[in-house]
Amino acid sequence: FWVTYPNPVHDRLFLNPIISDTALSYQIFTSEGRYIRKGKLSFETAYPSIDLSMLNKGIYLIKLNNGTQSEVKKILKA
Repeated sequence: FWVTYPNPVHDRLFLNPIISDTALSYQIFTSEGRYIRKGKLSFETAYPSIDLSMLNKGIYLIKLNNGTQSEVKKILKA
C-alpha cells in the first residue's frame, strides 16, 4: 500500500502512499525481530521520510500502519 525508496537506503527512506493517507505510524525492527524504534509521519508534507542514518548497515523490517491497514517492508541499510 506504500512505496518506499530508495532501497538500499543510506540516510532517509521516503514513502509514497498508493492510497490516499494522511497519517502513518511505523515501527523498525532488526531482521531478527528486535524492536529498534517507532514514530509517526504526516502525508501533509510533500515528501514524508524516515531518518535511518543512525542505523548500522544491515537488513531491517519496517512495519507501516495507517490505522486500518498494515504492511511490512524489508529494507537494506547500506
